[in-house]
Amino acid sequence: MTNKMVERITRSFESQSMMKTLGAMIYEVEKGNVIIDAPLLPSTLQQQGYVHAGLTFSIWRQCRVGRLGQTCSGRPIVQG
Repeated sequence: MTNKMVERITRSFESQSMMKTLGAMIYEVEKGNVIIDAPLLPSTLQQQGYVHAGLTFSIWRQCRVGRLGQTCSGRPIVQG
């Protein structure tokens, strides 16, 4: 993967206001894979205190629609 491709992916991601709202950031970019990290903010938790599915769906959708990577395989890791 070229630096130009990584820069394009990064610019596309950073232009998404929803990702900023969620506090999401690109953690790693490699061919066919983009890892996105988002903090568990009080505004992204549901009423029982667990992460809201809207957080994970929004990140997944960004990956698919924004075509950040060739595939969007999920490896959700929740730490709290």
